[in-house]
Amino acid sequence: MKNVVSKAMTVFNVCLLGIVLLVAVLYISGIKPYVVMSGSMEPALKTGSVCWINENYAYEDVKAGDIIAFKTPMGDLVTHRVVEKSAEGFVTKGDGNRVNDGIPVDKNNFAGLNVMSVPFLGYAVSFIGTFPGRLICVSLILLAAAACLAADRQKKESREDLAYEYDSLMMNGGMK
Repeated sequence: MKNVVSKAMTVFNVCLLGIVLLVAVLYISGIKPYVVMSGSMEPALKTGSVCWINENYAYEDVKAGDIIAFKTPMGDLVTHRVVEKSAEGFVTKGDGNRVNDGIPVDKNNFAGLNVMSVPFLGYAVSFIGTFPGRLICVSLILLAAAACLAADRQKKESREDLAYEYDSLMMNGGMK
């Protein structure tokens, strides 16, 4: 049973490390996560999803039908679909909205292109941003570390027990 727990903790830690490294590589390359806070883009982007926005995407390469992120005059980040290009910039609209946004998106307020989204992950991300969420995360990380240390200690003790038995056997004339 202890061996199963040890292997499960190892798999968990490797997966966690892999996720952290993937997010770090994406972030460094300019692909940043944002939580979808409203249903204006449903069903394409559900409330509580995490959108990955490529902030390095060229404004000139955006075409009608693309989902982009842009800043409003109040500084909020909005992720909506481009419905057409106009002389002032892009006309955008949430898939769930009846009317266009009325905010032309130009080079100055364009934030990037949505490259993917993960449904419902935003709820977890938002929770982790709270004090209880951080407390639970830190507790889980410490618990995982303690479990790994306990498993390593058990392996070391097992090896020492085997070495002692081997030494005792050899001192008593070996196997007969």
